[in-house]
Amino acid sequence: MTIAGTLDFPASNGELVRLEMYNSESRQGSRRVSVRLYNLSATGVLIESSQALRLGEQIETAFNDHDVVKGQIGWTGARLYGCQFAAPVASTLLEKAVWRRLDDADNGDSQPQLVDTFGARLQRLRMAQGLSQVEIAAQLGVTAVAISNWESDRSQPRQHRMSDLAKILGVPSQQLVAHSGVHPESLPEVLASSKVQIANLLGVNPTNVKISVDL
Repeated sequence: MTIAGTLDFPASNGELVRLEMYNSESRQGSRRVSVRLYNLSATGVLIESSQALRLGEQIETAFNDHDVVKGQIGWTGARLYGCQFAAPVASTLLEKAVWRRLDDADNGDSQPQLVDTFGARLQRLRMAQGLSQVEIAAQLGVTAVAISNWESDRSQPRQHRMSDLAKILGVPSQQLVAHSGVHPESLPEVLASSKVQIANLLGVNPTNVKISVDL
């Protein structure tokens, strides 16, 4: 089940990033980002966000005005971030949070639309091929830092490298162009997204997940 949420980024370093599970007012000077939430459980939640979160970053999840649980980002990949709660959350609190968000959606508070960037798409396609940043860099004749910068949208490859990059990833060049809408459109992207979610649930590296289809 997927539900909507909001990340509230504080204006100062004295406060933690807050994951809001209910409609609330933003903190003074903060910046808010709509996110999708998957696999909400007593021990954690999987966050899909266009705004990057750091491995080890402290997060506080607010279920309402009074119930706030601290946690930490323990896994990252392809705009998905696994947050592990510091203490188990009561099942009644989880149920109320889910039903509240579903009611909000029924009343017109629709699921957030995330923007698919070039970096996010590149990362998904690379993972679908089981390639590391170092391997991609070696084939293109660039540094691994350059690949990292591309995937984090700090920079983009020059046009003459785009066709070579597409060949390595096994996709048409135009498929690397950023577009709106977060859902993967191609088979490699669907496989990559599925591998990331399965790996997160099992606590393994996405490259260790193999998917087969019987036709």
